[in-house]
Amino acid sequence: GDEGLIAGALVRLYTADGTQIGESRTSAVAPTCFPEQQAGAYVLEEQNRPGYSSTTPDQWGLYLSAGAEVTIAFGDVADYGTVSGVLFEDADGDGVIDPGERRIPGARVALESASAARRARRAQTRYETTTDDQGRFTFTQVAFGAYTLRTIQVPAGYLPPPPTPITVSRRQPEASADLPAPPPRLRMYVAMVLR
Repeated sequence: GDEGLIAGALVRLYTADGTQIGESRTSAVAPTCFPEQQAGAYVLEEQNRPGYSSTTPDQWGLYLSAGAEVTIAFGDVADYGTVSGVLFEDADGDGVIDPGERRIPGARVALESASAARRARRAQTRYETTTDDQGRFTFTQVAFGAYTLRTIQVPAGYLPPPPTPITVSRRQPEASADLPAPPPRLRMYVAMVLR
């Protein structure tokens, strides 16, 4: 296929009795090699780099005959995705971007995850960004999981939209959610004079 090589995975070569005889990090440029091995039985093992999961076994048993060359391909896939969307002024309150509804630039948007294990450690994964001149935002390399999308700072006059749940998964690595902000509120000032 046209899949590329992944740099940074650790590959170890063991004899059949479990003695490690080689170790190398993979490269995005060339396959990892263990040249000039004796004929015999071996085990080749891969340890994924952080942020990747295996799509093939991480260990292969093989027999190398004299003068033979063996190629083993380990398959990995990234464990992260992308979240994107648009913050817009929802003039008609329907939650959908309609023609003519203004996009809101310069707002701060956060993507937050608080899994049960992280809550126990009082830790939380949080990504933040600012909407561009068209109200667009994008979070890249987001670890798979359930998140809440929040607008944490909006331009004067706007109220932030309600938090939006979103999930990034292998099945849906590119998640999208638009954030409908209520239109700016008009303020009325009344001057009273006592006489």
